[in-house]
Amino acid sequence: MKEDKFAKTVFFIASPFLTLPAILYGIYKKSQFSIYLLVLVFGFLSYLYIPHVSNDRARYFEMFFEFQRFDFKNFISYLAAHKRPDFILHFLVYSTAKLGLSLQLLLFCVTSFTVGIFFYLFNKVSENIHLTNNIFFFCFLTVLFSLSLDHLLSGTRFYFGTALVLLAFYNGLFKKENFSAIILLVLALFTHFSTAL
Repeated sequence: MKEDKFAKTVFFIASPFLTLPAILYGIYKKSQFSIYLLVLVFGFLSYLYIPHVSNDRARYFEMFFEFQRFDFKNFISYLAAHKRPDFILHFLVYSTAKLGLSLQLLLFCVTSFTVGIFFYLFNKVSENIHLTNNIFFFCFLTVLFSLSLDHLLSGTRFYFGTALVLLAFYNGLFKKENFSAIILLVLALFTHFSTAL
């Protein structure tokens, strides 16, 4: 039976969370479109997430409001003063603040990108293996439940860097694109320094 993407999209826009059963059923049927919708659900969770004051994400809101007053020279001084070799997410927060955009929009994009990379790699690896729907869905759930929602929403920078590392390994080992793999590893290093390990 052909998937009705339009109807699923309309229901998703009306209520992303109530559409979850249909999304999961679509994933069981190996629908790439359903996986994209699930990635957006994670993005919406990130957009709506209100961090506790002790949460890492609360620091991003503090930075965002501070960066609104900064020019680029102040931003570079901030990185130097805080000894930040892993500056990419900070630069994205700075750019978002200076463009007058919402920080939640940036967090939506970063989380969607991060989760999207995990599921993109899952799809690419599973394409080369003939899996029944049951095994495919079980493997998908294994990947899904290996993501810590708390750390994904709070430790945004680490998960972002980790996704770049995994994409680098895929590009280098499977696609034999060593140059892009090295670029991605450098980006990961400048996103979260622990990815050097």
